[in-house]
Amino acid sequence: PSEGTAAPRRPHADAIARAAKGAVVGAEARQVIEDIHEELIDAAEAPQAERKRILRRHLMRWHPDKNPAELKETATSVLQFLNAQKAWFLEATASLE
Repeated sequence: PSEGTAAPRRPHADAIARAAKGAVVGAEARQVIEDIHEELIDAAEAPQAERKRILRRHLMRWHPDKNPAELKETATSVLQFLNAQKAWFLEATASLE
């Protein structure tokens, strides 16, 4: 980042889950978010094309319109988490702050 601008920080998975528009995140969504969070951390130093592929795969998998009614809440929470992770995960060199 240039002088005077900070790199996007990687939010903690629980903080994002709790902040998902004030929604209460269920146990299933929390587990999915934790699993994805670990995968993103593990892939943070992968080439950008690989990080894009990983993120796109999760975004498509967890889009609420692509899931049955009983998974809509989980999918919505996971999608909100993924969207919050985009900035740090896709930057040129993902920071593990």
